[in-house]
Amino acid sequence: MAFAKSFTLQKTAVICQILQSKVTNHSGLQICRLARTSSLEAPRSVFRRCSTSCLNNLFAQNALQKKREDLLCVKNRVLRHSQENSYASERKWCDLSYEDLVALLESGNIQLFDVREKKEVNETGMIPSSTNMPLGQIKEAFLMDDQNFSEHYGVQKPSKSDTNVVFYGLGGEFGPIRSNAAVEISHRLGFKKARHYTGGWEEWAERNQPKNHQKGQKH
Repeated sequence: MAFAKSFTLQKTAVICQILQSKVTNHSGLQICRLARTSSLEAPRSVFRRCSTSCLNNLFAQNALQKKREDLLCVKNRVLRHSQENSYASERKWCDLSYEDLVALLESGNIQLFDVREKKEVNETGMIPSSTNMPLGQIKEAFLMDDQNFSEHYGVQKPSKSDTNVVFYGLGGEFGPIRSNAAVEISHRLGFKKARHYTGGWEEWAERNQPKNHQKGQKH
């Protein structure tokens, strides 16, 4: 009697192993079919207990997997939100107002680059202390060695740790398109502290018109 009971328990364990190995590739409705087609003979109650056990394990595994996926989703959302806030904060720091630019110019601690084309600069002039460096030249210029840079542009090449590198373009109605692009390029090249004056030449020129010309515009 004890031998028969032991043999039945062994067959039950084997059947459970069979079902456990196949349950991941079959639906719950197919488990009984698998059991019935098994070459091992056992009472139906054995198959029922094994299939129920396998289903319970499967449900538990699915619940655990779902929980892991939910936690990962939350983690990714938090990380993305943190990155977006960091990027927004960085971009805000990169954007200089007219007052910010004036303060830097008055301090004398600024490396200011006009990224408009030479023809534009010749027609309008530049902000004082500026160096003309058209947008299309920025990558090549910032990859130059110090000597070539100085010979080509007449000023010392900025270092990657400098916090006083400022670009500006035309600005005005269409915004700081070129100066923003200049910031992106310089950041990719390692000049992570480069910034730009968002108002551009148009705002500067408007706010630095002769007083008599401004009065004439009011009438």
